[in-house]
Amino acid sequence: MTDIATLTLELRADLQAWLQRQDYPETVEFINGTAYGQDTNEFYTASPWYQYYSTEWHLDPNVQHFINLIHDLAEPDTSFIDVGCATGLTGLTFAHLRPTQLVTFYDFPGIGQQFIFDHSARYHLNTAFVPYGADITRHTLALALDVLEHTAMHTGTLEW
Repeated sequence: MTDIATLTLELRADLQAWLQRQDYPETVEFINGTAYGQDTNEFYTASPWYQYYSTEWHLDPNVQHFINLIHDLAEPDTSFIDVGCATGLTGLTFAHLRPTQLVTFYDFPGIGQQFIFDHSARYHLNTAFVPYGADITRHTLALALDVLEHTAMHTGTLEW
């Protein structure tokens, strides 16, 4: 089994360091669990706090097991698309594990997209970003783990 836990920690540390190098103001206030003063799109795409916080989901052993299972079962030529990717931790994991294969990211443009671009360039990963609403080409496997995170039974869905 590939050490998904170590790769996840390395990606989160890289994201944290990358966010600290950027000049993003952090002004999100929460009232009753919602971002005050921002619309949903702005919150999900422009909040550095949210971009980092959303990666905690990837620390869950069930999520890591699921990613590892997909990696082990997917055919060598599988093309991946990470739908609702946020900062792209799921897709970047596959891009690192399968560096010759294209991994496509599909979400609203924003901070997450910039991190995916910068990280992919730094590590010479084979990635592409398609903005939400644009046409996408056919892929062998669509992943939506970062979307599943927002559902009521997100960890229960992945329990083994």
